[in-house]
Amino acid sequence: MTNVNTKQARDPVRARADASAYFWKGRANRFVRAPRFSIEIPFYFRQSGESRWREGMTDNISRSGVLFRTPEMLEESTPLEMHFALPLEVSGQPGALVACRGRIVRTVPADSPDALPAMAATISRYRFVRRKGLAGA
Repeated sequence: MTNVNTKQARDPVRARADASAYFWKGRANRFVRAPRFSIEIPFYFRQSGESRWREGMTDNISRSGVLFRTPEMLEESTPLEMHFALPLEVSGQPGALVACRGRIVRTVPADSPDALPAMAATISRYRFVRRKGLAGA
């Protein structure tokens, strides 16, 4: 089941991710927050140049970044290739598959024995793609 909520995240991991979701607007030196969706969907990623896709689950996502949980952690600054299918509520299109590039900007240890650690990644480039040839597609 997909959980979509556009309200500001309440837990500390999401709050830290939200703090990095700002971008410049206009000539005034002010940041405007990119809308962040609290959404849990399967998420596939790999280090740039690797052939094996790894799997995680998103906590939240915006046009500028994603916070996801996975047992396989990477170091900060690691370049990534990522893809995921956006639900209709977010994309306006059924099964919109997004492929993107970015890099790890933060790692967050698991906050309980039952939880997975999290990683935050930028989204620097993205495009909508056909499902053929992508892991989990």
